[in-house]
Amino acid sequence: MTSNSPLKAFVLAIAGLFIAFNGHAQTCAAPGKDAPGSPSGIVNTYYPGSGSLAIGATSLTLGTPASGAADTVAVNDLLLVIQMQGASINTNDDERYGDGTGTAGNTPITTISQANGYTALNQTGLYEYVRVTQIAGSAVTFTPALTNAYVQNTAAPRRTFQVIRVPQYPGITLNSASPLLALPWSGLVGGVVAIDVAGAIATSGAGPHVDASNRGFRGGVHQTAPNSNIPGNFLYRSTNYNDGGSKGEGIAGTPRYVQTSIAGGYNSGTTFNDANATSLDNGATGYTNGDAMRGAPANAGGGGNSHNAAGGGGGNGGEGGSGGQTYNGDTPSLADRGGYGGSRTPQDGALLASRIFMGGGGGSGSMNNSTPPRA
Repeated sequence: MTSNSPLKAFVLAIAGLFIAFNGHAQTCAAPGKDAPGSPSGIVNTYYPGSGSLAIGATSLTLGTPASGAADTVAVNDLLLVIQMQGASINTNDDERYGDGTGTAGNTPITTISQANGYTALNQTGLYEYVRVTQIAGSAVTFTPALTNAYVQNTAAPRRTFQVIRVPQYPGITLNSASPLLALPWSGLVGGVVAIDVAGAIATSGAGPHVDASNRGFRGGVHQTAPNSNIPGNFLYRSTNYNDGGSKGEGIAGTPRYVQTSIAGGYNSGTTFNDANATSLDNGATGYTNGDAMRGAPANAGGGGNSHNAAGGGGGNGGEGGSGGQTYNGDTPSLADRGGYGGSRTPQDGALLASRIFMGGGGGSGSMNNSTPPRA
């Protein structure tokens, strides 16, 4: 990049976070190479991670299938490489669950500890931009060399990164009537909007101009559990969905059952409703030692026990809330059955310029005398 390079604006929206950068780009590709105008909807093309990438790598293989916009990757395109999941958690069935702190054997009956968090972020949240210098099929050569490593492993413990084609506009107008949208997170790709603008960004309308809401990590799907008049099991994690609700999705993994609805709304600012709620069965347990029960893995919420609300997901700097009581929560032995809330990320509250994270999905409640709407 030369000193007379145009002033550039980078817009990066990730579910739970919005960032706008003004200034010279770290990685110059071909400023303004994509058509100007009023972009809307999904403008990024998303590729799942393929293999793992080492520090210093200058080539990668685009994963399949491609999702989102129909644009294909070409020479001088700008790509965003970003690690979405990869945090490590403690999986003991006691208050050490999540961040590893606490006393072995302490249960939700014997402690007030809300087990959540992680033991290490590893590569989670790391990201960087690269310029394509050569492409042959799905094989891409780029510059500069990567400064971070990226890991892909869809089994537990889950590690996922994605590669995103970033449109490069000379100047644009964003209209809130048709905002830029993130592809809904699929477990492999989505949840992020990224554009590069060489000139000015104009806006019209009072609503959001870039929208990634409801398109990030997904909540757990509610499950059966013991009748709420029976004490049931006080567990932090379980492989048995009869013990309680499912944990949510977050930086440490994806549970077997996730809700996939994005079109609902909130009643009185608290309750999410979707007349056509949908869910997905990923086919296998996603968290080591089980997807069910109260422990909150990293920034995702834990599941409720005996028909009560589950824990909320944590986010970028904020803790998730704990779940509520059972529907007859006046019974002392049943009063505290909610899933625990996911941890803030980073856990110490010190935001990191080198990492960004989607907010965690909330855990599910468990059902009363009915069949869960599993996929």
